[in-house]
Amino acid sequence: MSKRKITKDTTILELFKMPNMYKKLMELGVPCVVCPIVGYEQAFLTLEMVTRAYGLDLDRILDELNKALDESSDEAKKEYNKNMVRITHVHHATIFIEFDRLALVIDPFRLNKEIIESMKPEEVVLFFTHPHFDHFSKEDIALVTEKKKIIGVVAPYTMKDDLSGFNDSNTLLVEPEEEYTYTPGGISINIETVRAYNVNKINPETGKPYHPKENRWVGYVLRFSTPLEYSLESKFVAKKEDIDKVQSIYIAGDTDFIPEIQGLKDIDIAFLPVSGTYVMTHEEAKEAFLTISPSISVPIHYGVIVGSEEDAKAFVNSVKST
Repeated sequence: MSKRKITKDTTILELFKMPNMYKKLMELGVPCVVCPIVGYEQAFLTLEMVTRAYGLDLDRILDELNKALDESSDEAKKEYNKNMVRITHVHHATIFIEFDRLALVIDPFRLNKEIIESMKPEEVVLFFTHPHFDHFSKEDIALVTEKKKIIGVVAPYTMKDDLSGFNDSNTLLVEPEEEYTYTPGGISINIETVRAYNVNKINPETGKPYHPKENRWVGYVLRFSTPLEYSLESKFVAKKEDIDKVQSIYIAGDTDFIPEIQGLKDIDIAFLPVSGTYVMTHEEAKEAFLTISPSISVPIHYGVIVGSEEDAKAFVNSVKST
């Protein structure tokens, strides 16, 4: 047996410096990964200390981490497929869509330099669905800007004042229920904007929806000019059918199951919120899945602000049972 590269004495900081380890820790359910306090303690917190504190199986986690590290090393040796798109649900509502030389980063939140550097492309286009702090985080925008070159921004027109620090010529301000052709970095993407709002998630303090329709916030359907081979990284995935290539991705944003969603067609992958409280419940997300009928769906918006992995599991299991 080969000697393990990751041991019980490996610190969280050392892990964060290894490729894809942040995501793997999230997948393995290590709670401290998204805890702000870890930022101050990661240099001395070891895997043994963390697993003991949370009652986790150290040997299993060591096996999984070392396996993932070996796979990352093997993958890095392969020639990068220029006709492939790499799709990653990082956590909460943050999604990376990576092409050969360009990455689309949707609603970046609670990132760190290691996970940003795990993206292969150096050029980035930022997509925002609305201005709430867990979707439009200035701290995370600054971190992405520090590590990557921002060549474009896409956001609702009602966020115009929030985007004053970006180059106007590279900013696409959108309205709901419109279509746009966007060609950042030479890649042609057709963007269809879908309304995103609440109908039954009401703020008890104001008596108004958390996401009002009149704010004109959006979700996005991204359609590529040609079908692309793809990889999909997510802890939870619901499949209606296996597909070899992807040409369309729907990112719902913060929304209920609204009439505008019901008209969506020809969606390969759909990212649907499942936490309830501010967005669809997992039961409502199931109804959206059955109506849209994507080949694949990924539950999002859980485990950080509101909702838990149980919501994501319930969504996947309910879809499997249909």
